[in-house]
Amino acid sequence: MMKKLFALMLAILMLMSLAACGGEEEGGKKAEPTEYNAGNVKVMVPGGWKALQVNDIFAEDPSSADPDKINVVKGGKTDADLFTCPYIQISHNDPSVTMVPPTKDFYDNAEDLEPITAGGMTWTGFKAESLGTKIAILWATDADGHQFQLSCFVEATKGSIKVTDADFLEILGSVQAVK
Repeated sequence: MMKKLFALMLAILMLMSLAACGGEEEGGKKAEPTEYNAGNVKVMVPGGWKALQVNDIFAEDPSSADPDKINVVKGGKTDADLFTCPYIQISHNDPSVTMVPPTKDFYDNAEDLEPITAGGMTWTGFKAESLGTKIAILWATDADGHQFQLSCFVEATKGSIKVTDADFLEILGSVQAVK
């Protein structure tokens, strides 16, 4: 009985992983961008991407949404797509907190990225590998002192993203604090 249940669960998981990480709706039209507001940070989500809440593990109810974080998944539909689709996790720190920029020392094959100006901010960062996963980490501070960090999981089984992609730059340029 347990073997059959395990086989059924594995088959369902495999079917879910075969779902496309695409950017089109039915009829071949690209979906329109939408705004996602987590509470303290918001972003425009391009068509074909999905914003997902990040749970606040430090809250009294750890299943409640973290108002300072957003996951934006290319082709994503559910939280499970974080395992198979490329995605960006956006983190916000308000001006009263000093963000310590990440260091390349904790990663393999780390290389600086050229600074990117988008949304009135200059994003600094690097690309690297973490446990065999290709990542890019960028950070910036807006004119009011709000600090942002993007942890980008750039390669996945269902696609990849580059920091120079139009969709990536659209996301980067739209990150802002909710005031």
